[in-house]
Amino acid sequence: MKKNRLLCAMGEGIQAIYGNLLLSVPLRGNGSIDEKEEAILKDIASWMAVNREGVYGTRPWEVFGESPAAEAVIPLKGQGFNEGKHQPYTAQDIRFVKKDVFLYSHVMAWP
Repeated sequence: MKKNRLLCAMGEGIQAIYGNLLLSVPLRGNGSIDEKEEAILKDIASWMAVNREGVYGTRPWEVFGESPAAEAVIPLKGQGFNEGKHQPYTAQDIRFVKKDVFLYSHVMAWP
């Protein structure tokens, strides 16, 4: 399972290139969410509460970001997915989005 911060970083990167991140939350047979999944959603909600200004209503900037990992060529296989094939994010991985006159820089990992 992906770490919660990785999900947020993936969302930042996808947002910077006009994409959408779809989360699949498995449900129990009775329709409830288990505690593990609920904790993930709460962590993401906490992150969004802090970072929402740089997420909601933003659009990609002229350059999607800077990243040593983005320069690496990763062959696409199967259905075209290469999830989990890149190097872990570092403080050198930055994604850019804009809203009105503001430019937001998302640093993908803590320096």
